[in-house]
Amino acid sequence: MPPLTKPALRALLLNRKVVMLLLLVPYLVVELAFNHRLLMLASGTLDNQALRGVEIWGRIISGVGLGLLIWNFAMGRLLPRLPGLAALLLSLGLV
Repeated sequence: MPPLTKPALRALLLNRKVVMLLLLVPYLVVELAFNHRLLMLASGTLDNQALRGVEIWGRIISGVGLGLLIWNFAMGRLLPRLPGLAALLLSLGLV
């Protein structure tokens, strides 16, 4: 399989940026909603059930954010070094 040409690589990297933007927008909406809920709970008294729910959602949201960060970093470094079809399949598989 021939290596990626510069126009093909640019198109693939642009696609990665578009996918990242499409994943980032819903993540930010959920993150802002979580922060709002956290502030609402912090302004009142917390019971154990509410605190447990906030803790679980906080862990989920931070895990998704970390996954997006690692995916963006890894694809930025790996994509230019992979053959064309393998790079496309890998980037689609990680989404």
